[in-house]
Amino acid sequence: MPAPDESVFAPRAKSAPVVRKAKVPVYQTLHFRQTVIPIMLTSGVLSLVLAGIRFSLPDDSFFAAVPTIVAIVLVIMGIMLLGFGIINMLMVKQMLEDAKKA
Repeated sequence: MPAPDESVFAPRAKSAPVVRKAKVPVYQTLHFRQTVIPIMLTSGVLSLVLAGIRFSLPDDSFFAAVPTIVAIVLVIMGIMLLGFGIINMLMVKQMLEDAKKA
């Protein structure tokens, strides 16, 4: 194979820099927010149900062996997940209304 021509190694003229549009993070997109809403709501309800099972079933149940602190953490996490899910729903609603106006 012959050696490449010397023009291959010569310095090239500088071209204008490519201007790229700023990329929006995935977690800020409308599609992601709409996907996360049912996940947050379902996880919140399940956390509250699991915490409630610990106190409502008899003492010989498997769930009765769960420490009280775990049940308290599940209640706190369930309330937080439900709250974040509701806040996210309101934000998506506002984003959809803004998109209609534009």
